[in-house]
Amino acid sequence: MEFPSLRQAATGVAEVMGSARVRAPGYHLVLPGIILFLGVVGSASAQQRVVNTFGPPHGLAAPPIAALAQDSVGFIWIGAEGGLFRFDGTEMVRWAPDRIPELVMDLAVSPDGRVVVWDAGARLLELDSSGVREVATPWALKETTRRSGRVIAFDSAGGLWMHFGDSVGVTGAGGSKTYGPAAFGGEVPRGLLSAEVGALVLTNGGLWRADATAGAPQRLLQLDAASGEVIAWAVEPEAGRVLALVNVRLDQVPKVVEIHGGVARDVSTVGRLPAARAVSLLERNGTIWVALDRFLAAVRPGERPELLGHEEGFESGGPLLVDREGSLWVGSFVGLHQYPEPDTRTWAERQGIPSRHTRFLARSGSTVWVMTGNGPATVRSTDAGLVATPTEWDSRSFICALQDGTAWTAGDRGILEIRDTTAIAWPDLPETVHGCAQARDGGVWLGTPGDLIWIPPDRSEPDTFEPPYPDRAVDPRPVLLRDREDRLWVGAGASICSAPEAAVLRGERDIWHCEAVANPDGIFGMVQLADGRLWAAAGPAGLLEYHAGRWAPRLVPGAPTQTIQQVVYSPLGGAWIVGDGMVVRTRTTPNGTLEILERITPWHGLAAESAGHIAEDASGDLWLATSRGVVHVPSSVRFAEPGTPPVALVEARVDNEPVHLEVPLVLPHDRNRLEVRFAALSFRHREGLRHQVRLSPDEPWTESGGEPSFRWVDLPAGTYHVEYRASRDGRTWSTTEAGFTFRVAPPWYASSWFLVLAGLATLGLGVLVYRARVEYLLGLEQQRTRIAMDLHDQVGSGLASVGILSGVMATDSQEPAERQRTARDIALVAEELGHSLSDIVWALDPRTASLEELATRLAEHGERLFPDEDVRFEARLPDRWPPLTSSMAVRRSVLLIGLEALHNAAQHAGAKRVTLSMEAMERGRWELRVHDDGGGIRPDRASGAEGRGLDSMARRAEVIGGTLRIDSNDDRGTTVTLSFRPQAGAVAGALHRMRASVRTLTRMIMRRRSVP
Repeated sequence: MEFPSLRQAATGVAEVMGSARVRAPGYHLVLPGIILFLGVVGSASAQQRVVNTFGPPHGLAAPPIAALAQDSVGFIWIGAEGGLFRFDGTEMVRWAPDRIPELVMDLAVSPDGRVVVWDAGARLLELDSSGVREVATPWALKETTRRSGRVIAFDSAGGLWMHFGDSVGVTGAGGSKTYGPAAFGGEVPRGLLSAEVGALVLTNGGLWRADATAGAPQRLLQLDAASGEVIAWAVEPEAGRVLALVNVRLDQVPKVVEIHGGVARDVSTVGRLPAARAVSLLERNGTIWVALDRFLAAVRPGERPELLGHEEGFESGGPLLVDREGSLWVGSFVGLHQYPEPDTRTWAERQGIPSRHTRFLARSGSTVWVMTGNGPATVRSTDAGLVATPTEWDSRSFICALQDGTAWTAGDRGILEIRDTTAIAWPDLPETVHGCAQARDGGVWLGTPGDLIWIPPDRSEPDTFEPPYPDRAVDPRPVLLRDREDRLWVGAGASICSAPEAAVLRGERDIWHCEAVANPDGIFGMVQLADGRLWAAAGPAGLLEYHAGRWAPRLVPGAPTQTIQQVVYSPLGGAWIVGDGMVVRTRTTPNGTLEILERITPWHGLAAESAGHIAEDASGDLWLATSRGVVHVPSSVRFAEPGTPPVALVEARVDNEPVHLEVPLVLPHDRNRLEVRFAALSFRHREGLRHQVRLSPDEPWTESGGEPSFRWVDLPAGTYHVEYRASRDGRTWSTTEAGFTFRVAPPWYASSWFLVLAGLATLGLGVLVYRARVEYLLGLEQQRTRIAMDLHDQVGSGLASVGILSGVMATDSQEPAERQRTARDIALVAEELGHSLSDIVWALDPRTASLEELATRLAEHGERLFPDEDVRFEARLPDRWPPLTSSMAVRRSVLLIGLEALHNAAQHAGAKRVTLSMEAMERGRWELRVHDDGGGIRPDRASGAEGRGLDSMARRAEVIGGTLRIDSNDDRGTTVTLSFRPQAGAVAGALHRMRASVRTLTRMIMRRRSVP
């Protein structure tokens, strides 16, 4: 194979870092480095990071932020221009706006969880669950002006330090102690900060440590007063090591000084910080973060400072905070910025990558090669840190890495073999490579659109072989894999083919075995796992697995889609599967299922769970090709154990009204719509949080999607204990559940007092029913007795009379005239007996009868009693009767009372006129009236037979619950009036008698109370 001139072959080779070695068979050429300037410029540009900003749209009103703190539960507290705010990851709640209506200047959290604020009104306030309370101090804070550091701070023993006027003081369990300028060698305190022991005091001449349990304060740093040095902030990241942020006037360059073992040194000398006003600093995982008025700087030992400005989401300097999850929080004039994982960085256009749309990655030695849509670039570690540099050649080809540390790609001048920073050109070969595979002897297979290319182990002249994909006019993008059985696999288009490698090298024909794959956009990668299974990434067709002689799709558990962009072998086991919505390391278990070993998410600093390619370092660092650039996930971030999120109860509402949970909560049975909001105090990746709740320790956990807000409606009566827990991975749940107890009261008819009353009422009703039953039975017995008496009195006596008269007629001594008179008397008595018997039978008929029938029967009886013209009988009855019926008891009692009244008028009144009337009254009652104009009832008759008849009438009226009234006067005659209800019966009479008894008893009690 002939090559053109070596210089021509090397023309398009890109220089990497320092120098690049371009090689053709038998020749060497070293090109000078061309990117030193680019490296310097790249170091000054900040790498992109995921940043979340919270401001007025999120509830943080008036956001200029003066102080940040995280309490012992996990809530983040924000002191801002608009007051005090508490953030739980979901809501930004303004705390006690009526008590803290203005700027909060400072915040401090004690070791035991107390939160204390200092507001613009110079008040010291302590927060509690219900609001705030003012804290009394031995010193007045009204003269304090915050010039640097803080005004309040807690030490590790719980002592509260305060800066007031030109002094500082501490108050705690051991009492109070004050330090004036004399304690600091005449220097005036300007502020203070918390420390492991005592407090760090910032003065106008240096930095001191004050300890209430020791003697005089100890100087840590002496400032150069002539140069105008002022300490803006200080922090003690570990015992005995202090970092101080020193301002040298506002227009000078600030510096970071480390004080350790009594020695102070400037740790920001490798690359100077820009001229700016220094605000605060802290240390996180070995990186010193410095907040300046226009930048956020990351200072790392031995590297140039990395500056984050407006384009990286940083607006202005303010307080800094690292929460328990490691997120970096920065307060500014526009809001609160959160960097979930600042150690994860992204390289894009501004950082030396030709395009943020990265496609392929390959690791070669200490260099990461990146292929973007606008060409390749490298990311490499230098003295200035990790630096991204674009290359010169034009290429869009795949870059693949092999086990020997080399990487292979192609460009406009042919195929390139890359060894760390050395690029070796193989000219006169295709300008596109889609895959590579390494043979057992070190040879390399390259897949191009037209041929399979073989690079011998000694890197001698390449050879070409006919591929298994016949249609070369269409770009098949062949992906290669050589398995442990020395088979060569080629994935191209919609098929995957295999053949023995030795047979391919011998040029044998008809050796390829191909299998069609359903609906792929192509095969993007293949890998062999430790158990011998083969995996292939087939785009929308998902993950394919070769097992038992065939390719079959496999579902990735928990993936939002099954679009697989790449599959890459992992030295830690299994393989990386990357695609839309997933960056996971997985493997096949012995039972054939897929097991997720690791998942890279926004928790690790990704903007989204998507990638097109991935590369893994031997150290465990990960490099991802994303649409935002090249993302570097350090091993320290990747392997950090996130733990379980702390949980807390935020609020509870009943019918949308907030309730205080300091007192037991009791809900009524008909108003128990309960809404409870908990908080999973995790801020880095809230989309990955999972929530579970239950209403009783005996119930199973119920998982809920979305935010941890829960609602219950119409709960049954009982006592409930709501418990909530959260998880970041769905496997490990928070060890301490948040919850509270409440009770749903039973309805009034199921409450204890009602049940007692209902029991008593039931007992009383039972007694009443029993008594009514007894009364009813007694009434029946009395009725039988009365019937028997009526039959005896009316029929028996009549029959006796008939018998006597018949006996008289049977004698021979009677004259015919007397015999005729006796026969007429017998006939009259028999007629009367017939009528009486008819009345008795009619009254005892169990069928109901109408009022009209009852009145008509009485009227007919009256006409029979008064047949002569000497006594005029008149019946005044309604022309039209309502369709009312009467019960048997009413019918009998009314009939007998009416008959008795008519008989009395006929036998005793001596009346000339007798009137019978019946008419409707109010409330469904009727009135029967019998009036005669006779001589009235004489006293001697009231105790005789007539009196007993009157008593009988009264008893009969009482039986049916009626009212009997007898009005008698010598001048006006006698009127018998019966008021009754047609359908009343024995029970009504019993109830009537009971009411009468109650009224009598009440009158007796009232009379007794009236007696002095």
